[in-house]
Amino acid sequence: MVDPTTAAVVATMRVGQGPAQLIAHPDGRRLYVGNAPEGTVSVLDTQTHREIVRVPVGRSLTRLVVTPDGRVLLVNSFGDGTTSVLDTATHQVVAVIGEGQGRHGIVITPDGQLIFAVNNLSNDVSVIEAGSWRVVGAIPVGQEPFGAAISPDGRTLFVANSAGDSLSVIDVASRGVVAEVALGRRPLIPAVSPDGRLVYVGNAGEGTIAVMETVSHSVHETFRVGGTPIGVGVAPSGDRLFVADNTGDQLLVLSAPTGEVLARVPVGARPAGIGFALVPRAAPPAQLPRTGAGTGVHLLGALGAALAGSGALVWRGRNWISSECSTLST
Repeated sequence: MVDPTTAAVVATMRVGQGPAQLIAHPDGRRLYVGNAPEGTVSVLDTQTHREIVRVPVGRSLTRLVVTPDGRVLLVNSFGDGTTSVLDTATHQVVAVIGEGQGRHGIVITPDGQLIFAVNNLSNDVSVIEAGSWRVVGAIPVGQEPFGAAISPDGRTLFVANSAGDSLSVIDVASRGVVAEVALGRRPLIPAVSPDGRLVYVGNAGEGTIAVMETVSHSVHETFRVGGTPIGVGVAPSGDRLFVADNTGDQLLVLSAPTGEVLARVPVGARPAGIGFALVPRAAPPAQLPRTGAGTGVHLLGALGAALAGSGALVWRGRNWISSECSTLST
């Protein structure tokens, strides 16, 4: 656990092996951590700072998302090519959605009606209907799609194609690709600015962050940060970027307008993503001993990173944040 104001490790919280992503329930009282290699999801209580239950889900977990009403957690499994539907009240898997190959990124529309699950091995995106949990379509995209993001108004889907070095821009209403935007080498996870005007994508193969305008579908700026940027998060204020440098074992804090690196925060082994969550105010958890390789999630106050090599949850008053070890979220 790291205080972002001092960059000091303050506490550790135990989860499963190889945490891949952390996401919060809308009420802020529970956190869900995908433990990639063991195929489980840890459900954590943000008040007691303990694991409530660990739920078996699938092989090689990648991304998680909670529906806006908080009733369902959706978990992608790369190894099984499935999306598991987990009831958040009972912590039971109530459905498993197939028809995917190498499921990776996953997003849900703000109204909670449609889910888009990225299929890395079949170069498409499955369209899933909430409630019935049926696959109702597939959208072809570029080569080896990895991560996805959706605009704040829910009208546009963005998919980063890691082998195609491009970003597919998809109109949600027509479910068609309206633009294919060239990026740098090996783009992985897009993030949309709060006002929906910009998309930021880390190019892991060349150490840069591409900045694309959503109206013109053009990259108008590229920030050189070095290392291997994977996860990118945008502060709710829109003025800062948080970048997980996978090979530098650090979190980069950037000025969103200029790309200037404002801080470099050591976080541990191989951070891969960024996520934000607010939880009800409570006392910070007590220091726990490290649990060994691949057994925790590193967080940074309102922002954090899950690490494959070692683990903790980061607390700052009422904020938790996470990234993921194989892909990384909000």
